Amino acid sequence: MMQDLILQLAPPPSDVALRMDCPYCNHKNTLSITNTNGTIFYHCFSASCNLKGRVTDRKELKFTKHELPPRKTIPLDLRSFVPLGRNQKALDMVIKRNSYEAYQHARADIRYDLRQDRVVFMVTKDKKFVDAVGRKLDDHDKRPKWFRYARSKHPFVCKTKTKSDTAFLVEDCFSACAVSQVHHGVALMGTNLPNEYLTTLNSYSKIVVALDRDASKKAIELTKQLRVSVPTTLVFLEKDIKNMNLTEIQELI
Repeated sequence: MMQDLILQLAPPPSDVALRMDCPYCNHKNTLSITNTNGTIFYHCFSASCNLKGRVTDRKELKFTKHELPPRKTIPLDLRSFVPLGRNQKALDMVIKRNSYEAYQHARADIRYDLRQDRVVFMVTKDKKFVDAVGRKLDDHDKRPKWFRYARSKHPFVCKTKTKSDTAFLVEDCFSACAVSQVHHGVALMGTNLPNEYLTTLNSYSKIVVALDRDASKKAIELTKQLRVSVPTTLVFLEKDIKNMNLTEIQELI
């Protein structure tokens, strides 16, 4: 239940508001939680989210603003995931964004989420599912375009079919699938680079940072950060990788 999750997020002491990412809509820093005389009020300020309510905790709350317990990982629920071919619109999106070849040759496990109406890219670690990343099918839907199902912080990686030991750090899962025709694809899926991503990227002999042109500043920062441990180069894209043909991808470096 959502109320149980709110309690697990460790509400602050009385009259002190806590702000954090919303676990319902996944927007950044939009959830406010306050504890007033033992009653916990929560409200998401995102216009597309209707999460709000209150819950009474009978236990004395002793956490301070700087002593919050770690957030628990949400278990990955696979019950609403079905084969990609069950939804034609989902299949068409994968084909249009140059990802069908990776799906067809089992380099990417891509499914359809019946409940959220999303194309879903499965994230694995040690050959086990630890997370999933979903892209909504309807752009008119007010929910976030991308949704992380389990907050594992492990990257979506699409292994290449070639002998390349170069990894491309790209913006999203579609681009990771597209570039895997030539090199390994690792989807950033955000603006920060978690330590779990560094562990994965450090296993390659070379990294190419290839983000969209509007993220050039971020791309430069990531290149400097990664170059400390792995030979890293930067390419400025004139076109999204997921919209490139094979020849264009081969000419990237």
